Order: sequence, then structure tokens, then C-alpha cells
Amino acid sequence: MSVRYVKQPRDTYICGPVAVINALKWAGSNTTLKDLKKVKNVCEYNLGVKSGDVSRALRKLGRPYLKFICRRYATIDKIDEHLDKGGFIILLTSVRKPDGKRRGHYWAISYKHDDLYKAHNVEDRDGSLVHSYISRNRVLELMQNSIRKHGDPRVWLVRRVKGAKYRMYQHRNGR
Repeated sequence: MSVRYVKQPRDTYICGPVAVINALKWAGSNTTLKDLKKVKNVCEYNLGVKSGDVSRALRKLGRPYLKFICRRYATIDKIDEHLDKGGFIILLTSVRKPDGKRRGHYWAISYKHDDLYKAHNVEDRDGSLVHSYISRNRVLELMQNSIRKHGDPRVWLVRRVKGAKYRMYQHRNGR
């Protein structure tokens, strides 16, 4: 199944809702960036979202099409195992900015091939947001930096519910 994942607009702080939208798209939804307002409302967005807000949005908007488990300090091996089974990952990592403030960033991984992950909305070293293949070692580096400095990462291990067809946004088609 080919999925067109959404990209976060530059200079915005909507990475959490974008990660949720991409998880919904992976599960089969026809959700687009146009649905951002609805997702932001469910996430209780206020210049960022908390990890509990992401969980609430996945529960509310993804039911009964996807299930997830949120883990703190999940290992890279657990991520590999989940992706090898066809799962989807939302990952929260953190960095400390030059002004000393902590800044979290949500991004998603839709699959892996060998030691490369297909990452969506990942923050590159220069701060730009990209959709690209990212090495397992780079993911591990991001996770380790988050653990050492900020008490993250958090990982949402998302899976599809077998036999479920996604219908959340069929109202667009008049049904």
C-alpha cells in the first residue's frame, strides 16, 4: 500500500499533530493536512503537545483501526522488532537549544530496510524537517541524546487492527 505522508510546514510547532496524521494515514485513513485543525483540537495543541495528548489523539481518532503502546526508553531493538512485524513508530526525542530550553520533536517511522528507516518529519542536524531514509545509528544517537539529557525518548508502537477498514473521514464523500 502506497501512502503519501504529510510534511510539517516550515517554522511551525505542529510536529505532534503531524505525527498523528501520518499514523492515521498509515492505518488507511484519507486524512490530510487539511484535517490538521481537528487533530490539533483533539491533541489540545497549544504551541506544542504533551505525550499524553498524542496518546489521546491516537486512541480517539484511530479507534478501531489502530492500536498502540507508548513506551518510555524503548530500545532500538524493540523498534526494529516492531517495524519488522509491519508496525509504525512515532518517536519523541528532545534537544536542548542554545537558550537552554528543552525542545521535543515528534517524528514517525513507517518501515525499515536493512539498517535504514523511512522517517517522516525528522529534524535534520541543521534543524530542517525532512522525509528521508535515516540510518539506524542516527536514530540510536537521537534516542541516546534524549535519554541522557531530557528523560525521553518516548516511542509509540502502532499497529493496524486486522480486518478493520478506515472510515473516519468518509463524510467528505457525502456518506
